[in-house]
Amino acid sequence: MQQQAEALGLAGAVAFHGWVAPEECPRLLSQCDVFLYPSVFDCGGAVVLEAMSLGLTVVALNWGGPGDYLASGSGVLVEPVGRRQSIAELAKAVQCLTPSKRRELGEAAQRKIADHYTWPAKVRQIIRIYQSVRKSAGTVPGAVSPVEECLR
Repeated sequence: MQQQAEALGLAGAVAFHGWVAPEECPRLLSQCDVFLYPSVFDCGGAVVLEAMSLGLTVVALNWGGPGDYLASGSGVLVEPVGRRQSIAELAKAVQCLTPSKRRELGEAAQRKIADHYTWPAKVRQIIRIYQSVRKSAGTVPGAVSPVEECLR
């Protein structure tokens, strides 16, 4: 890949870090303008959530987890419609991102992470589910669940 980058005249624009310790990844990612995730093999894409949490604009294929994470305008999704066309669309998407658009998408990504993927957000979701179940089961109105009591 390094040879290919050099042959394309991109050696100064692309850095190859090799294996990087997990604790070093946020620092390296924070130096980027865009996080490109073209995978159709890793349908979970937790690394997309990590990039979003750092405020990076993510450009990804609309496939699996990334398709769900970015669906609400917190990144750019490209349809996986064949190798050549998908590559062309990913490239076009990256080239169209102005600094202000990247900032807007990065902020939206961070809000989505805060609203849906942090531990406090997950606890709020679970409490809502418990409350819904309690209401549908006809329990005593106004009763405080052990989870709610713990979080007070």
